[in-house]
Amino acid sequence: MYPLALYALLQLFGFVYALEVSPNSPCFSVCVDDPKANPAFWNSSTTTTSDLVCNDWELVGPNATSSGRLFHDCMLCEEKSTNHDISSNENDQYWFLFHAKYTIDYCLFNYTNENPTPQSGQCADACRGPAGVIQQALEDRLVQWDPSRQYQYCRDNGGAFAKNVDTCMGCLRQAPASTTLVNYLHALQEACEQQPPIGGNTPVHLSFDLYPTTLSSPVATSSNSTAASNSTTNSTDTTTTTNPHSDHRAIKLGLGLGLGLGVPAAILAAFLWLLHRKRLRQRIFEKEEELRRLQEAQAAYHQRMQSEKPAFPHEKPAFPHEIAEMAPGAAGRYFVAEKHGQPVSELY
Repeated sequence: MYPLALYALLQLFGFVYALEVSPNSPCFSVCVDDPKANPAFWNSSTTTTSDLVCNDWELVGPNATSSGRLFHDCMLCEEKSTNHDISSNENDQYWFLFHAKYTIDYCLFNYTNENPTPQSGQCADACRGPAGVIQQALEDRLVQWDPSRQYQYCRDNGGAFAKNVDTCMGCLRQAPASTTLVNYLHALQEACEQQPPIGGNTPVHLSFDLYPTTLSSPVATSSNSTAASNSTTNSTDTTTTTNPHSDHRAIKLGLGLGLGLGVPAAILAAFLWLLHRKRLRQRIFEKEEELRRLQEAQAAYHQRMQSEKPAFPHEKPAFPHEIAEMAPGAAGRYFVAEKHGQPVSELY
């Protein structure tokens, strides 16, 4: 019931389970697993938390999951793609960096994730940076799509990301199944160093393989001096003309985030509601049964009283002052009755 309802909701809004790509991207068929989706539509793809992958083994190898393989192939394609859709102002490099940030936030900082991962338990503190500057930079308006903010994480807090990310990567190298998380941080670090023009024909050139074949050897740490110098040159947001699609994309990202969080909550809420209804019906049934038993008892009482009428036709219960005291040991009760017009007292 619930998967069908969710599927209907996604179809109603034109969304499918897939990773974000820009319209008409050459990566569309790799990142979107719905053959009916139109690659020219900006709303043909969206990334939800169910698409994110935290562990190396989920991406490659015999135990890789379907979502892990899709994420792996999509990231490799977007890494090298320079597709830029003019009408929506989207580009694949933006989504490549977005997916790297979103995965780090989800897996390390439990962003929209209620279930802590091994990586977050071991390295969350080291990766937040002093006063949480790394976490703030990577989570800053994450789901508010704005192409001008493609490298904003590099500039936040005076370039704090580039200055402190090496400590985080050092911790993750010791954490289990975390080589890809190290590589995502390294890719974000090199993007800060290079900062190719947004929407241009030059992608970020990584000096390492994003997904090593074995996923066991750590990547080399590049110097962050260039990143620090670049990030301190501009500590404010870039001002650009408002894109007419930005509100739609922000809503879309918010829905993707909400679906990742809200579907389990909605299922739980529906279950609790059904349970409440069941208990309410049970209580109503019990009350109705109790009322029925009371009505039956009342009817039986009246019937018994009718069958136990006094022998004298005009007999009536005496008022308190008319009732004589009962003799010690006597059984029954006294009634005052009229017999042949004369009041008499008899033991009944």
